[in-house]
Amino acid sequence: LQDWRYTRFENRHRGSRQDVRRQLERYLDLLPAGGEILDLGCGRGELLELLAERGFRGSGVDLNAQMVASCLDKGLRAERADLLEALAARTDASLDGIVSIQVIEHIPPASLERLVELAAAKLAPGGVLLLETINPTSVYALVHAFYADPSHRFPVHPETLRFLIEAAGLVNAEIL
Repeated sequence: LQDWRYTRFENRHRGSRQDVRRQLERYLDLLPAGGEILDLGCGRGELLELLAERGFRGSGVDLNAQMVASCLDKGLRAERADLLEALAARTDASLDGIVSIQVIEHIPPASLERLVELAAAKLAPGGVLLLETINPTSVYALVHAFYADPSHRFPVHPETLRFLIEAAGLVNAEIL
């Protein structure tokens, strides 16, 4: 979808900024306090706002120019770029956390594999990779969430994701 059209879709179906912030707060305790966190697919910037409020050094990447402009208007660090290219450009072992919320279902399997491999290289020791996606083991979630978004490409099974994470050399993969 064109940037303006997807922004309207997101604003209608993602939930209010307050609701999204409440949903994302649970992840903050999983990230290294005060760390350098990269939000891949930062969207409207709810996570970037939370990171800034909690003393993290957060920055975001998104392909949607309207969403990046919204982040910049709020004084958040964000850039319009391809997720994989932006991640590849980072220095190895330079990030304390890489977060991608409701993004991996938008990319093909080979890109997901590359994302996880790059994340393994870019995370500092003790760094955290946090990926949130719709649960395809729930028929309700598939019907009411996954297939509602025309830009969703592939549901990602949790065990497939765990395998990719472990194959990239990351340890302690948890499914929440």
